[in-house]
Amino acid sequence: MSPRQGARLVVRHSSFGHPNIGSREYTLVRCNLACLVEHDFVERHIRAEAASFCAVSVSTKNDEDDSAAILPDGKLHLAVSKEAYQRLGLPGAHVLHNPDRYHIEVDLFGRSYEPEAPFYTKVMARLRSHTGPLNFLCIKTIDGATADIGFPAEIELLHNSQMRPVFTKTDLRSPAPLALSTLARHGRKQAAPQGADLTGASTDDYLAVYEWLGGLSCGITGEEAPAEGVVKVQEPEHVTGLTYTGLLPSCSAMDAVHAARTEVNEAGCAWAAVHVWGFRDAPVSWHGARHGHGPLLGGENDYTVLLLPGDQYVLYVAAGEGDHFSSIGAPVKAA
Repeated sequence: MSPRQGARLVVRHSSFGHPNIGSREYTLVRCNLACLVEHDFVERHIRAEAASFCAVSVSTKNDEDDSAAILPDGKLHLAVSKEAYQRLGLPGAHVLHNPDRYHIEVDLFGRSYEPEAPFYTKVMARLRSHTGPLNFLCIKTIDGATADIGFPAEIELLHNSQMRPVFTKTDLRSPAPLALSTLARHGRKQAAPQGADLTGASTDDYLAVYEWLGGLSCGITGEEAPAEGVVKVQEPEHVTGLTYTGLLPSCSAMDAVHAARTEVNEAGCAWAAVHVWGFRDAPVSWHGARHGHGPLLGGENDYTVLLLPGDQYVLYVAAGEGDHFSSIGAPVKAA
């Protein structure tokens, strides 16, 4: 899982109640990173059976400051300056297209990360002596339910109680591009082999829908008549948007996708879309890919899943030419 700042569910107007996506609580703390990767803490919260732990530093700029994230796969990611990289002396790699930034990855599940191992001793000593305190958002779930994190005394709690994602609901009316009907119509056709393109839609169709969905996410309805030559639109769509802002674990994003899929497949909704926006200054993006800012780097950390009839979907990922993840535009059969 990668850190997620918000998950937005956009569906055609319907009466369903919002899914229980924002019920999982998270905590804001301040500490030296060493406190979160100390062996006892790792054993109790990160390596624990069925546990999923995530921590991401906040109030840091990924292209200037040192930032860190711990993912449920047990990987610690650090984005640091050249000076910090030299001081830490930990194995890492130069960030492509940015000569002043380095990425360090430590496997907290690895054999070398045991109390008696020299590498563990080195990591703890370097973090304690060469890094300062940072603010972290932390969340732990077990089998999808929020689990308590027993923070040691040296970790300062910055909020008196656990925090929940902020929920907002908006109702919009916006002319949808005709390409959306094309995608939905072909999605209803008989299923083809996995990976097949069922729509026959052009790249312009995909981009027109993506642009329209992005506008909806920003509250742009586009109700004014389009100029000649602009993407063709159909009658205005009544759209309900549900937004959750905060630290959401991957299970919350999956809850949103499953809820959207159910609305399309079982409740007669013509389409639904889920936007997931990662933290802009997180050192890592989806699937552990490095995330940064600079020449040829988009600096984005987002993806959109457009759910269509017939268990079809389109996955959009915003990426620059130098980013470590790529855009996917063709729908494939849902697993």
